[in-house]
Amino acid sequence: MNAAPPSSIHPAEHILPTASSKCPPTPLSQTSTTLALTTQYPPRPYRGIQNCKRAVLSLYDHIYPHPDNTTSQYLSYNNITPASFHSLRRFRHHLEIHVRFTYFPDISTVLIKVQTPMTRRL
Repeated sequence: MNAAPPSSIHPAEHILPTASSKCPPTPLSQTSTTLALTTQYPPRPYRGIQNCKRAVLSLYDHIYPHPDNTTSQYLSYNNITPASFHSLRRFRHHLEIHVRFTYFPDISTVLIKVQTPMTRRL
């Protein structure tokens, strides 16, 4: 999958380069598995937009009453195809809450950050 030009990606969305993208390794580079926080937030199987929507809204309802909560605001899904990710991008605009997506195409994983008014200020 070729990443879209930066001008077409919403600031709340990130598509990280794949391992084959010819970026020279640096001492500070990390694997997608590390960047996707897979040990802290093990990816769950992606079962469609409606299932994802229920999980996002449930997490928001859980963290919203606790404005100082900035650690339990992530969901992670695996088996995300590029087409599924683009569907999720469109779906995000139909939610009434703020979320940020980071897509890791080389491990077919998306990390979703559910934001509250407090965490948007951070």
